[in-house]
Amino acid sequence: MIGTRPEIAEETMRECAELGIEHVWMHRGPGAGSVSKEAADYGREHGITVIDGGCPCMFDPTADVGHKVMRFVFTLNGNVPKEVRAAEPTLRSVRLQESENRRGGSRGGSRADRPT
Repeated sequence: MIGTRPEIAEETMRECAELGIEHVWMHRGPGAGSVSKEAADYGREHGITVIDGGCPCMFDPTADVGHKVMRFVFTLNGNVPKEVRAAEPTLRSVRLQESENRRGGSRGGSRADRPT
């Protein structure tokens, strides 16, 4: 989850791609939140599924009444996406995957290799 200013979000998304993170939620409540179109586009172009808006606390089973109300309002005004767009493979990401496959590696290593 990215919880920073929008002007820093692309840099953070680049770090996510370098670390092999495959799913990123860009937090957004009132105002711009952490959402940056450039960051979301970069993530999707690099194989990351991006949720660009809303807050995880707005969804069950953890949603409280306040967050449920915000979800309703923010869905109406477009601050919560109506759908999650999966990563869009690009020529660059396909070539990167092919290169990693030839080397026998995977982006970010195995889950066992990642710190918890």
